[in-house]
Amino acid sequence: MIYVNSETDEWILKHKLEKDVYHCPKCKGQFEIKLPILTKDCAGIASETHECGSGYVGVVLTPRDQKTDTFWKSVLS
Repeated sequence: MIYVNSETDEWILKHKLEKDVYHCPKCKGQFEIKLPILTKDCAGIASETHECGSGYVGVVLTPRDQKTDTFWKSVLS
């Protein structure tokens, strides 16, 4: 996962994402999901890493291209 240096609102509009809130199951904290990120196949937003560690980060992802979108639709059907 790569953090992208982009304005959050522009990134959300560009990739048709929706902000959300991550509810950490370990510490019960609530963290806004708003940091622009990229993975190999997806664009998205993530919550900040907090004291519970990188295993407790909320993300919202969307496929970056048509090939990836088609793949995930076939897997999830």
